[in-house]
Amino acid sequence: MKKAIIIGSLFSINILLKLWFSLYCELNNDELFSLYHAQMSVKNIFLQLSSGNNPPLFELFLHFWIKFSGINNPWLIRIPSVLFSSFTALIIFQIGNIIKGFKVGLAAAILFTLSQFANETSVLLRAYPLLVFLLTANFLAFIHLFTLNKKKSLFWMFVWIITQTLVWYTHYFSIWIIISQGLFSLTNKKQFLAFLKMSFFPILFFSPFIPILYNRFLNSSSGTWVQTAPYDAIYLTLWKYGNKPYMAVLFIIAIVYTIRLFIAQKSVNGMAIIYWYFVPTFLMFILSIPSRFAIPMFTDLYLYFTSPALFLLVSFGIVHFVESINQKNRIYIYLASLSISILSFFPVKSNNKLTDINPIAFNNLTIAVYPASNCFSYMYYFDKSKFKQVQQENIYLNISKLLQKSNVFIIDSNVFYYDTIQSNTQCKLLNFEVNRTLDTQLLNRWIVKNKFLTIKSSEKNQNFQIVDFIN
Repeated sequence: MKKAIIIGSLFSINILLKLWFSLYCELNNDELFSLYHAQMSVKNIFLQLSSGNNPPLFELFLHFWIKFSGINNPWLIRIPSVLFSSFTALIIFQIGNIIKGFKVGLAAAILFTLSQFANETSVLLRAYPLLVFLLTANFLAFIHLFTLNKKKSLFWMFVWIITQTLVWYTHYFSIWIIISQGLFSLTNKKQFLAFLKMSFFPILFFSPFIPILYNRFLNSSSGTWVQTAPYDAIYLTLWKYGNKPYMAVLFIIAIVYTIRLFIAQKSVNGMAIIYWYFVPTFLMFILSIPSRFAIPMFTDLYLYFTSPALFLLVSFGIVHFVESINQKNRIYIYLASLSISILSFFPVKSNNKLTDINPIAFNNLTIAVYPASNCFSYMYYFDKSKFKQVQQENIYLNISKLLQKSNVFIIDSNVFYYDTIQSNTQCKLLNFEVNRTLDTQLLNRWIVKNKFLTIKSSEKNQNFQIVDFIN
């Protein structure tokens, strides 16, 4: 009964925390990209997103959800993400519980619950909350099938095949999951053959997208928006997920202790968690360090799918260490550890200031949106009626034509989507990405084309005002 109350409380706390985050964090441009495309027909969602960065499963799900929620209330639109992430906390608990006991599962779930960055990511209107929910459920099935020395259950085989297939249709990074599970299975020939047989089905179901995945890999090899990783990137990621620098140090100590413990115990199920965290993390890091052959992909956000394994590894080390201490002092150590986690958790702040801008301030001004992809943010926050007028094809071109009717122009680095503006027209440039360096040459070309005064290298001009929005 006590365990049921604790689990119920854990789930409720996750719901409340994530709803809190969803209320305070405005929809960013990536989320609005998903929301805009989710308004399309099912056919066009496939056509427009199948060759994009992610497969279209999440946007297809969102397509049906917004028929109920509408698109005006961010917290209501984000409820599925909140639920996916809250159930993920319960699955993390269950994995820890079946491998090393109730305390380990609870500790891992608490670390996930109190991670600032995990909470911010878990409410995003993007594929990541769904991805991590499916992936964690997939690993739960994998552990039941390959590490518990039980007869393989048809139920868990079905769960593994379905979740593995859905994971592949949610995000292309799912390739790291099947690689880590495959490498773990290699330690036992019989298990590896069983794994290959099971893998046949999700690969078969995903086969229409394999050429697209291959093309995405080729395109990424020539460069993406992601920068190469600094050599301390892994430490910085631990800092991000642990909230504070001292938590990153604690995580490192706990992980080293856990690895030493698992090796000494020859823990098969513990090694599965090690493979889950270290194979994707180190391979993505190696591919992202500066070199001629770098394919940058190492970011805090992209590593979100490894966070359940990270928190499980840390919790194993902490709980085992505390349990080795005199029983009278254990409660104090647990309370101290919980206090440290709570104190590292800081109140959520709004992720941008778009709703603080009064659209009336733009009256009688020509608006230039840069980069072009930020047209979704402009439309949602300042001209929602146009956001609802979904363009089913040639999206940026048709959005540009639509916005021009309101004297709003999109600046794109490859194609100029605008007509001539009268000379000496006062213009505001909406740059939604505050950390992004403005392409001065591009802006010069645009202004000259439209008979504006040439923008100065300092990016200041009395007739061309830059407005930065924190996104």
